[in-house]
Amino acid sequence: MLNSKHFDGLRCRFETGGIEFRWDLDEQDRLFASEKELSDDVRQSFASPSKLRVNPRRPSIEALFLTLEKEQAQLSNDEAISIRYGALKRYQRKMKWSEGQMGLRGEQTLVLVALSRGSAVGYTTIRVAVSFDTHERDVFLFLEPMMVYVSPSKRKRGVGLDLSLGCGAIASDVLAATYRATPDGFQVNCSLSADYESFGGELFTQQVFSDLQCRYDELIELEPRAKLDFRSPELDAGY
Repeated sequence: MLNSKHFDGLRCRFETGGIEFRWDLDEQDRLFASEKELSDDVRQSFASPSKLRVNPRRPSIEALFLTLEKEQAQLSNDEAISIRYGALKRYQRKMKWSEGQMGLRGEQTLVLVALSRGSAVGYTTIRVAVSFDTHERDVFLFLEPMMVYVSPSKRKRGVGLDLSLGCGAIASDVLAATYRATPDGFQVNCSLSADYESFGGELFTQQVFSDLQCRYDELIELEPRAKLDFRSPELDAGY
């Protein structure tokens, strides 16, 4: 079972029974985006880096969607998109744990909000599920970005990149915490699932997966555990 000590030294926290995350990005953070080489012209078109918050106190989830829907309604091309696709009615601030025949399972859906000058300019929803199967001595971490949306006025301004960096940081931190929480003699598996249908979906997912792979390599090198079978993360994604 995950707890706060498993998140020591990580950007994600787990102080109140659920995953918490905040990151005020800067230009240097954007330089480490690994999946796409960005020209100077493209970078110069970017807005100031976002402030990223998971399940923020403000705006509420309803206020978030109302703000984004208002901007979306101003588009003249009638872009067909459901901003609330797969969304919760309220932020899920605690991980929900359940006991089954095979062991313990925890699940939390995170809403990662990008803020610029105090206003929401985009968001992504990430489902996190971790199961501890004591019968098979197996731990499985499942990560799924379900929706990414950026306000029309902020598109091609770096907000989508910021959200992908935030999602990658969360995914890799939860992988590290799961690795630390797993008892000796178990196998640890991690899967990232995503749908490439939306514009930019493949680049977003590849950025997240790259961050997962980097964290996997770091854990093997810096926090080796000889009695743990730690499997490389897998990507399950397509159009």
